Amino acid sequence: MRIGEFCRGRRSAGCYCGLESLRFEASRMRNSGAIMRGTSDGVRLSGLGASLGESIVDLLGLRTEAILTPGWYPGRTANALSSLTLICLVFYLDTFTNAGSAIAVLYGLALLLASEVLAGFGILLASALCVMLTVVSFAFSGDALLPPGNLRAVVSIAAIATTAAVLIRNRAATERLKRTNDALQRSEARFRAIFEQSRVALWEQDFSKLKARLVELRDGGVSNLKRHSASSPMFLQECADLIESVSVNDATLELLGRSSEEVSGSIRKFIPRDEECLLGIVECLFSGRTRFEGKGKIVRPDGTTLSVLLVLSFPEDGIGLDRVVVGMFDVTERDRSQQALLAAQAEMAKVSRVAMVGALSASLAHELNQPVGAVVLNAQSCLRWLRRESPDIPSASDAAERIVRDAHRVAGILKSTRQMIMRNPARAEVTDVAKMIGETCLLLEHELTSGSIVLQTRIPSHMPKVKLAKAEIQQVLVNLLNNGIQSINSGGGSEKKVSIECSMNGDDAVVISVRDHGRGIEDNALQKLFDPFFTTKESGMGIGLSICRAMVEAQGGRLSGRNHEGGGAVFQVSLPVEASHD
Repeated sequence: MRIGEFCRGRRSAGCYCGLESLRFEASRMRNSGAIMRGTSDGVRLSGLGASLGESIVDLLGLRTEAILTPGWYPGRTANALSSLTLICLVFYLDTFTNAGSAIAVLYGLALLLASEVLAGFGILLASALCVMLTVVSFAFSGDALLPPGNLRAVVSIAAIATTAAVLIRNRAATERLKRTNDALQRSEARFRAIFEQSRVALWEQDFSKLKARLVELRDGGVSNLKRHSASSPMFLQECADLIESVSVNDATLELLGRSSEEVSGSIRKFIPRDEECLLGIVECLFSGRTRFEGKGKIVRPDGTTLSVLLVLSFPEDGIGLDRVVVGMFDVTERDRSQQALLAAQAEMAKVSRVAMVGALSASLAHELNQPVGAVVLNAQSCLRWLRRESPDIPSASDAAERIVRDAHRVAGILKSTRQMIMRNPARAEVTDVAKMIGETCLLLEHELTSGSIVLQTRIPSHMPKVKLAKAEIQQVLVNLLNNGIQSINSGGGSEKKVSIECSMNGDDAVVISVRDHGRGIEDNALQKLFDPFFTTKESGMGIGLSICRAMVEAQGGRLSGRNHEGGGAVFQVSLPVEASHD
């Protein structure tokens, strides 16, 4: 049935006016098609399309980015115009022809072409337009009230709605992906800027080959890497060959003393043979731990060895082992300074002890010379009186009494000398015990490291301050820790570990316990442990612990020692706490 006849049969002026409007729109679209076919300048066409789209958006009062995707170029303009042309063609065929199929389904193809230009809300508007055109075509069709026409309309609208929903969802996913990619690029740019400009030596290394090798070892039944390394002398060198350099910053090149081309490849040329730190890194990766911190050594081209602190983190999911960032801090000068300081302190302590012993010896020799000489003379006199044919007992008795008197004088000199030493301690000051223990531990870092001994500290967070001679108590702790280290190094201990624990004995005393895991103290030596010149060491002098006890007692404290139930020995320094300094 002709559309004009249908309208006249309905005698509907509204339908007739709507038909005339559609004819006018079709005429305008054909004129637009003629203009498009006659235009050869792509730049002008792009500008015309962009201006037209923006004008429509402005009239609707919406933001441009909500309707149109940013950027306009000839290719997108062609898609937009193709979509409009297809919409017009589908509308014409669906309205003015007697095609029996659901031609309006082709609006979905028009939406696909327009999705290159339209944003999410724009796709929604375009789909609404297509649905409206489908409804208009359905209203003016001859079989509008028949079931086949109803079914075609429903199928067409469903196809348009489905296509629009898929396109909107795809557009949202694309936008999310774009934002994620932009954020990733910005993050990569920031990381690269930090990596390149940082003055900390940062070294990207590839651990993927090493990981694959460790998996093979695990599958082969290896469970203890230390034992495997000890039985395979070339294991660490093999591991170093499997770790490859990926990228370095300028600080790393300066530290290594090489160019970027020389750094590429295996890191074996930078690692000393049998480097324990490398074994620690390999164990960390083998056991599945994600973080490693340790102290190691690297070799420069001139053969010099540098001490560095290493910090690295492995990815938890195992992905990304091909770019693991290793941070390095050069501590060579610090170690040299610390060794020089320790040597100077040891020499100073030795000189101080020698000077003290010399001064004390000179003082005692001067003070004891006369009474000892008197004792000798009186003893000789006593012998002469007794050796006479007729012994002069009264005179010999007088000489013996003078000997006793001079002996008491000697004892008095010794006692006064001891009192003089004990009554003139170093100046006491209010001291943070936790901080003092921390400083003491730093002084023994070299001894602990060289002996591969672990130092554990257990100090409560709220410890009162103590008034004491800090330098002397530190010397006591150093002496006790050194004894523990020497006991462990001599063998026979359960673990290579020493510990310092701080606790309170009531409210009036702080107790510092120093425990080692060495072989302990022999039972026959416990009672004489603090006796001067008593020693269990082959090269010891036997005055260390006696001096320590004297120093602690000079502070009003107490020093004791015993064997620990779990093995090794434990020494306890008890120091009084003044209430005013809590």
